[in-house]
Amino acid sequence: MNQDMSQVNSSPVKKKGTGKNVVIVLLVLLVCALGGYLVYEKVFMEKEEKVETSKIGQDASSKKGMHEKEVVCDESLEVTSELVQKLYSTLIRHPNHAPGYYFKNVKVEAKDIPRESAVESILYTLQQEGIIQKGANGSFSEAQLDSVVDKIFGKNYSFSHGSLNSCPVTTYDASTKTYSFTNAGCGSGTSGPGDEIKIVKALKNDKGIEIYLRIVFLGNDGNYYKDANKTQIADVFTSGDEDFGKVMVQMDSNYAKGALYKMTFSLEDGNYVFTSSEAVSG
Repeated sequence: MNQDMSQVNSSPVKKKGTGKNVVIVLLVLLVCALGGYLVYEKVFMEKEEKVETSKIGQDASSKKGMHEKEVVCDESLEVTSELVQKLYSTLIRHPNHAPGYYFKNVKVEAKDIPRESAVESILYTLQQEGIIQKGANGSFSEAQLDSVVDKIFGKNYSFSHGSLNSCPVTTYDASTKTYSFTNAGCGSGTSGPGDEIKIVKALKNDKGIEIYLRIVFLGNDGNYYKDANKTQIADVFTSGDEDFGKVMVQMDSNYAKGALYKMTFSLEDGNYVFTSSEAVSG
């Protein structure tokens, strides 16, 4: 009987111990599950947030890029517009122009333009602004010349001050930083044929202006050429002239046989300054 009682008494103890073990296991699993959730919350959610943030940033960057592309869209300008003609005339088609400095077989930048060519554009601009008047004597300051240089070639262009061997002949006084000129009414004698140049396109955006020109180069032998090195003869129609020789007929089909150049002007302090000139395909 004692043995039976011992068996009876020991049975509930085993059940109770097993129950505790089950509860402990469940609690451990619950804590693990909860901990895993917290870990997921803390780690994986953060990663997802970073991914989403990165994606938003990329989208924003992409939209910004699209916006920037829209901003720099080119606007066509009339080649005969006042702005285009002013830029062209200041550098190329003024009385003492020397276009050869701008159109070579290599890219030409503002810093490459020699002083003697820059002077021609500077004096032309001073005349246009009424500072130099034809047929009159006068003077202008070094500061006025510097201002014109900045407008044409930009603030980074280095111009050395000194007397100008040009028309009008201009003398520089270093002590007063003044330029004096006499007999400003330079003769406008006729000149012979030269390189034939025509503006064919002009584009404008928020960074500046691009002017495209067709150029047929005149060689010392009287022939017209397609390239600045004068190695490829351009088969153009010419008209005879007793005094000056052959002159290219100014017609589109003739200009089309020349080289295509792009002149770039950058916007700087409200002015379109010459930046570069280069031959382009087309």
